[in-house]
Amino acid sequence: MHQSISKTLSQPAQSLGLAIFRIFFGLILLWDVVRIIRIELIESFYPRGIIFPYTFINLPLVSEFCFNMFVGLMLCTCILIICGVFFRMAMIVFTVFLAYIFFLDQTLYNNHLYLIIIFGLILAFLPADAALTFNKKKRKQLIPIWSYMILKFQLVVVYFYGGLAKLNVFWLSGHPGKEIIKGKFDSLDDSSILFSAMIFLITYGGIFFDLFIGFLLLKRSTRLFALPLAIMFNVFNAYIFDDIYIFPFFMIAALILFLDQDQLAARIIKNQSNSESYNFKKMELNSKRILPFLLIFMFWQLLMPLRHYFVDGYTDWTGDYQQFSWRMKIQHRTLNTFDLSLLDDDSKLRYPINYKEHLYSDEISNMINRPQMMLQFVKYIEKRVVERNNLQNYKIVGNINVDFNGKEKLTVFDPDLDLAKLSLNDMMSKWVIPIDVE
Repeated sequence: MHQSISKTLSQPAQSLGLAIFRIFFGLILLWDVVRIIRIELIESFYPRGIIFPYTFINLPLVSEFCFNMFVGLMLCTCILIICGVFFRMAMIVFTVFLAYIFFLDQTLYNNHLYLIIIFGLILAFLPADAALTFNKKKRKQLIPIWSYMILKFQLVVVYFYGGLAKLNVFWLSGHPGKEIIKGKFDSLDDSSILFSAMIFLITYGGIFFDLFIGFLLLKRSTRLFALPLAIMFNVFNAYIFDDIYIFPFFMIAALILFLDQDQLAARIIKNQSNSESYNFKKMELNSKRILPFLLIFMFWQLLMPLRHYFVDGYTDWTGDYQQFSWRMKIQHRTLNTFDLSLLDDDSKLRYPINYKEHLYSDEISNMINRPQMMLQFVKYIEKRVVERNNLQNYKIVGNINVDFNGKEKLTVFDPDLDLAKLSLNDMMSKWVIPIDVE
């Protein structure tokens, strides 16, 4: 069986499609780096220094000069990726710097950035520079078919788990679709037939699309139907959502990986030569070597999105294991109140904390979606206020109230709970007030 899999992975495929995707990928990366510069993301970290790190990794904030140098190098590597020059090194450097920015602060978490990091790691080990490259030594007409298979596998995983996450009581009852449509079309009457039709389309069309589109793209007989459907779906997402940036265009560009590569090459390169020798035995030997790594990677991607089933609580409410699981656009929260107070037991005084003085609007919107970030903000306030004023006996309490997927005025933490004493390493389901999902 091991030998049979190796032979399958070693089958030759045209390199052109992967090279075209590499160019699109580089252009999309360049677009996103320009966006990082335009929104002055780097400047937002200084001089405040407030960061919302992940519990599993706490990266140091480098100097502003180094941060700007990182982004400058990312711009250069994008050009190299597009041109196919020093491709592997450029892809590794770009991915490492993007991963640093991504894992520096939870505020920057976005599923499309996570996907780009995964693709960057994969592409660094693929012959994506075998065609349409300025490096003549790298040019090859044929590459092993696993180069396409691993990327298609990852895309199918993203789509499928995105659909699986939608199979919950909130999505099936029209949330957060209703809130999204109301926010986008504020003049639309929510009692109209058009509004109901849009909700039905988003709810059940979204489930059908995510669960099955990957498999429809893989099958030749359904691909002609699936391709325009995928394009329309992603264009619609680009119009509806203002915070997914390059994601729909990345997914459209990735459709080229699902095409028949022989037909694609024949249509683009007229009178192409098929005389290039393909060392099948060498490729089979290489496939045997990489097979264990491919299997480990695939199992990891299949298991990661399921880990929330092993903890208590509704993951989109508690935030436990909600990230890195392709749970996309299935929650909508509106902040009603966020009243934090520091109680000094010695002086019996209450000091209200104005969170707007410390946070940007995007940090606030991210924080209300992730209870752990609320506790991180409390820790920041504790360090900033308590240590500076040498307070000894105190506690920090908060009345945090939100609307969540159609449920109104839900309290996140017990208002009498001392948030300063909670551990960030605890599962939030231990402290967040449970939500009724029946």
